[in-house]
Amino acid sequence: MKLKIWGCRGSVPSWLPPEQVKKFGNRTTCYEIIEGNERIIIDAGTGIIPLGNEIMKQDKLETIICLSHLHWDHIQGLPFFVPLYVQGFQFRVYGRVKWDKTLEEILQGQMSHWHFPISLKEVSARGAEIKYIDFYPGGDLHCDLNNLRVHTLELNHPGGCIGYKITSVKTRKTIVILTDNEHRETLGVELEGFLDKANIILWDGQYTTIEEHKAILYKYKHGWGHSTGEFALRKIREKIQEQHPLEKLIITHHDPSSVDEILLDLEETLKEVRELISRDWKDVKEVIFARDNMEVEI
Repeated sequence: MKLKIWGCRGSVPSWLPPEQVKKFGNRTTCYEIIEGNERIIIDAGTGIIPLGNEIMKQDKLETIICLSHLHWDHIQGLPFFVPLYVQGFQFRVYGRVKWDKTLEEILQGQMSHWHFPISLKEVSARGAEIKYIDFYPGGDLHCDLNNLRVHTLELNHPGGCIGYKITSVKTRKTIVILTDNEHRETLGVELEGFLDKANIILWDGQYTTIEEHKAILYKYKHGWGHSTGEFALRKIREKIQEQHPLEKLIITHHDPSSVDEILLDLEETLKEVRELISRDWKDVKEVIFARDNMEVEI
């Protein structure tokens, strides 16, 4: 099973000069997971644009798109996802049930004539075959894949958000993606169970508790729906069983104002903390910050 990170910024693409964000990138959220002939895309931020260009060069894999939620930084790349405009492609798009509108209606709003020259209805009529599936988070997602299993969980974020747990049927290896999730005092029973036996966890660390980084200091952002890498390392480490160590804790959803220098400093600090608190390095094997185009195979 292969994970590729196509975008790992939150809120908006970074507006900073390219030389200040070249190590971590400036695209908003998009993750790709491939196992065999199946592909799952998690979120459609601007990272989905280069992913779409790459898909155009490849053999067609069965592809589903799972949206964590519908805030702009998680859907703003969809109108520029080239395969949507090409006949012969088929996509199933999964998203959270909303009381007043369907997933399709909400995505159509982003591409209404007020905001975009081509409507989603026109795309569907002339381009790829697209099916929209609304679902309630919690439990297995019935997405008719043979190589991958998907489990979902409600997260703590204004307006709601979905965490995804993707497991390889063949190897039983598991990737958990928790973007846009504000931590509480404890992980809680449901989240602990969701993280159980994970091999890789992607955790929202848009903010920090390190006082020198005031622009992204968590105490000023409480209630905004995001977490810190420090909380993730401390709490996940407390719950991990030594017989199921975590291979990688990947901190993602970086604030658009965070230059490479800040992210490198936060990453190095977490690595040092991990070395201090780890039980012979058996619980969390590696802590790393997400970067655009990063690839991990498990």
